[in-house]
Amino acid sequence: MRRNQAILALALLIAILPIRTIFSQIANDATPYFEGFEPGNDDIADKINDYVSGALSTSIPNQKVDLNTATEEIIHNLPVINASEAELIYHFLLRHRPLFSIYQLQSIQALSPDKLRKLIPYLSIDLTEKKGSLLKSLREESHCILTTRWSRILQKSKGYQLNNSLNSAYLGSPDKFLIKLKNSADSRYSLSFMAEKDSGEPIFDSHTHGFDFISANLYLENITKYINILVLGDYTLQLGQGLLIDNGFSIGKNEEFGTMAKKSTLLKPYQSLREDEMLRGIAAKLLLHRNLRLILFYSSNHIDGNRIEVLSKDSTSTETKVSSIETSGLHRNHSELNDKNAVRLDHTGISLEYGISGFKAGINGVFVKQNPPLTNQNRVDRAFISDDNEQLFGSFHHQWIFHHFTFCGELAFDKKGNHAVIENAIVGLGKKMEALFSYRNFHQGFYSSLSNTLSTSSLSWNEKSLYMAINLSLNARFKIHGGADFTRFPWIRYQDDLITGKSEYALKFQYTIRKKWDVYLQFRSTINELNALDGSAEKENKLISQTIQQIRLAFESKLNSDWSWRSRIEFHHVSLSHSTQNGMMISQDLLFKSLESRFSGNIRMAFFDIQDYSARIYSFENDVQSQFSLTAYNGRGIRVYINLRYRLNRHILLESKCSNSFYPDESQNGSSYDQILSPYKTEIKFQIQFQF
Repeated sequence: MRRNQAILALALLIAILPIRTIFSQIANDATPYFEGFEPGNDDIADKINDYVSGALSTSIPNQKVDLNTATEEIIHNLPVINASEAELIYHFLLRHRPLFSIYQLQSIQALSPDKLRKLIPYLSIDLTEKKGSLLKSLREESHCILTTRWSRILQKSKGYQLNNSLNSAYLGSPDKFLIKLKNSADSRYSLSFMAEKDSGEPIFDSHTHGFDFISANLYLENITKYINILVLGDYTLQLGQGLLIDNGFSIGKNEEFGTMAKKSTLLKPYQSLREDEMLRGIAAKLLLHRNLRLILFYSSNHIDGNRIEVLSKDSTSTETKVSSIETSGLHRNHSELNDKNAVRLDHTGISLEYGISGFKAGINGVFVKQNPPLTNQNRVDRAFISDDNEQLFGSFHHQWIFHHFTFCGELAFDKKGNHAVIENAIVGLGKKMEALFSYRNFHQGFYSSLSNTLSTSSLSWNEKSLYMAINLSLNARFKIHGGADFTRFPWIRYQDDLITGKSEYALKFQYTIRKKWDVYLQFRSTINELNALDGSAEKENKLISQTIQQIRLAFESKLNSDWSWRSRIEFHHVSLSHSTQNGMMISQDLLFKSLESRFSGNIRMAFFDIQDYSARIYSFENDVQSQFSLTAYNGRGIRVYINLRYRLNRHILLESKCSNSFYPDESQNGSSYDQILSPYKTEIKFQIQFQF
């Protein structure tokens, strides 16, 4: 135990030093924040459509959850289940603890046998007493996980070949590094530290003094009778349905309806490498009463933005404003370094939630201070967005689970009366059918930078939509999913001159024979209204339709207990005005995983022929642990990758990935300063994980 105590002391020292640096920078640097509105979020729909259950390894517990001691927060963080199922499980546990078998969960009628089967690997039952103090848990049960990762693209891109005096020249090496240390105990405590350097970023030189991105947090649970959760450092917070704040990853539209009904108020340590979305400060969840919870939080964070000087309102002087926010998290050249930490954003808030079996309701208040503010730059699409330094938001959220019905929603508003509304209804129509209805109405003047909700752009801004979907299980093997989303944008969007709209349709047929094979056929169609592209005077008064049609056939077979085979073929057809673009991708995967072997891995070969980026195809790729990849296939070529994993012993896990893309008809690939003067793009990656 002395070894664990020494490790804990070292981890505390490592974490406290960067936290101290972080907060000293906040105190000494009065720099600022806001969100850009440039295109890019529309890609989320394509990425989310490619979501693979279990791909987000950060959401999967590192150890099994004991049902006899699990808190509501832990149950809601379990994979596989949705919000309503998590609520039913938690309230079942409150009534029937201690459980003697996991299979007692079968008595929950709304929990299907298939869901329970998928959930079992993450659950355990421990009948021993565990009422010791937190300090005792730290002494007896704490363990550490140290992860180190290195990766590099072997071919040098244009940015590395420029003279360092140029603004666009990459100042660092192509190497990418990550180090992560986590000490935890009994799900009640964790102390995490992460440091990352992206490819092209300098390290330990005149431009930077160490890793480009540092994140750390201390998480404590059940400290006292009234203090349920306390987080210091970087954290993730979700309020209601995400209209005000949700800086976690959202799956979006899919056939698992429950994932779209968010799990109300959640507070967790930040584990992501997205450098601009953490809340940084302190947050606490208090239990005022058995059914009444209070969250208090404060965050002060710096993110990247383009600062400019504009004329003041009286035109007698200039003032600093922000023209856009940079969300890439890359600081490779002088230009990107100049935008680093240019924007400061402070969040102060409160959330009060009352919950009993099947019902939750809460009120939320958030005060946001940003410096410098966003400038509209006379852009029509930003005409309704406030340029005040300070914003005040409020919202009311609710969730009601009644038999086979789940209703959840949120009403939010700002100090000027601009509003955002989302209402979801999930209706169980017997054991074989369920339907989802979602209504969204977001005013063009309502804007919360950390909102993340079920919408076209993930923001709760400038949208009126109705989404309807249905799941039908004809029998235990055959399932059908269908959905339609109709959207109208109340105000002009970026690069548009007229009010536009969007329609999306999806249909999926799936046939599964458990432990043998699974096949599905999916159709998607998206119709976007865009400005005319002819450059004539009619452009401002003319809309054209862009139609994107997608067909995917995917097959997975369990060859034996150790080997699996996956096959996928996908076609995209994009029509715009009098032109059409097509895309095609075929991939084959072979996977090996054996309970008796220390070795596991998989290999993929993919062929693609895509005429234009508008017809690109996203595909999920297996990666090293705690990471996942969504690759955009474009152009004509072949992509191959191989993952290898070897568990040396119970303490050390070795992993690697090697990928190569080959474009036979091209002498170069990539764009801008990431352009490579070669038909090849090869990346290698190594990761070592120590557990002690």
